[in-house]
Amino acid sequence: MKTKILKPEPLSYGQRFVMTFIMLAIAKKAEKSLKFPTKDALFDAAFKALMADLAVPDPQSSSPAVDTYVRLGINTTTIYNPLLALLGTPTTANSWEEVYTEEKSKGTTDETLTLQKNTIKKNALKLIRAERIILKELEAVSPGTLTAQDKKVWYIAEPNPKTPSLEAVLTTHPVPALSIHEIKPSQHTVDAINPGSPKSKSMPAGMKFIEIARFIGTTAPTDPSQYTHLAFSGKFRNVSNFVSTSLKQTAWYIARYISNTGAEGNWSTAVSANIA
Repeated sequence: MKTKILKPEPLSYGQRFVMTFIMLAIAKKAEKSLKFPTKDALFDAAFKALMADLAVPDPQSSSPAVDTYVRLGINTTTIYNPLLALLGTPTTANSWEEVYTEEKSKGTTDETLTLQKNTIKKNALKLIRAERIILKELEAVSPGTLTAQDKKVWYIAEPNPKTPSLEAVLTTHPVPALSIHEIKPSQHTVDAINPGSPKSKSMPAGMKFIEIARFIGTTAPTDPSQYTHLAFSGKFRNVSNFVSTSLKQTAWYIARYISNTGAEGNWSTAVSANIA
């Protein structure tokens, strides 16, 4: 007995019109709702990614290359340096990196630390939002001023999104956003969030698992090749354990999605934490 293969009926003109209308609505809604993240874990990843991008010698600039913040005309005194100071490092007093890391390592609610953390975040968001308004106006007056990477790290949507194809709606190429969920003696808990669906604990559509890599040392790594493979995982939250020789050093993490076909995505922005 032969098996009958069922084939989907082609979409009618009316169905295609409705599908196009829905996809346009999705794109418009995404444009209006795109904002710089404010929840702690997402803000942490976005803030670090933004500052890392601004400090990179920009290939889009004229020769010799200048840092991205210089190309964008971001004021050093009123915006860039204050943001850099607010981010700080895990050892910089009264900075986001130091306070956020300490709050998580305590594992309990500390009103003083929470207030300090929220104040730092509020001050950083005030500067970021003010600069986003300026950059969006520059792009509106002179399209092409902002690169795709600029829009990505500043969370600025395309002003006139093109109608996405059905394939584009169903197929994405996400990059995970990492954060340190918890710090314990000889152990870190690392979260990998899908920025496209930050409340979901599932893998993005088309992705099979996540690969996490780790670097342990005292100086930040500058290239993914310096990292050592830590794990392949199907979970959004993973544990990183340490031996005694790693204590009092720092662990850096990066991650990428691996698709159902085995295709490797781009590495994420690194996150780090001290090893207690």
